[in-house]
Amino acid sequence: MNIDSFWILTALWILPFVVINMLRSRKRLPLDRWYNPLKMAKAELMVFTGAALISIAYIFYLYLQSKTFIVYSYIGLVLLLIMYIYTTSLVTYLRLRLWINQHPDYAFFVLDTPHSWIKGHHKLHIGKMNGVKEGRGMSFSLDDEIFVVSGKHNFSFDILSRDGKSSSYLYTDYIDLDTAAGTMYVFKEKQNEKKLYLSHTNLAPETNLKS
Repeated sequence: MNIDSFWILTALWILPFVVINMLRSRKRLPLDRWYNPLKMAKAELMVFTGAALISIAYIFYLYLQSKTFIVYSYIGLVLLLIMYIYTTSLVTYLRLRLWINQHPDYAFFVLDTPHSWIKGHHKLHIGKMNGVKEGRGMSFSLDDEIFVVSGKHNFSFDILSRDGKSSSYLYTDYIDLDTAAGTMYVFKEKQNEKKLYLSHTNLAPETNLKS
């Protein structure tokens, strides 16, 4: 395999991450109105599906063009990487879809904060919900969204600083909310006071809870 083939494969897998970063960028997400999180997750899955199919087709082409052990080994490693990334994306989408199907009257939270894969960002995390650690059985977290069952709840929110895959604890704040189905709750920070506050809410169209 020559250097051109290597860079083609590299570009095929850098491009999906760039596209998804653009999709999820806080500068682009419409925090002034409801957006469908399941459709967003599905769009990300489709991007990875396209990259996986094109990459596998190109790798198969390289396989037919070469008979060396080094190329076979490289192809095997790349295929394993592709399958890992794609499977992770697929499982995440299916878990979200299952949770929403089981809790159709859900609400979700987002934190309005500058978002960048390069610079990192602050992340909202449920420490406890109604005294239950991480709100198990009542909530589901996906990247920068937190999905919760509707009703009256008391939350212990942890604010984390996320840089890549690593996160560090910043502070905790406590908020009581009566969450309504089909509502998107947008939080902001008073960083000097280490406090959260509810900036605004967005209501979903009746047909937009599930896709």
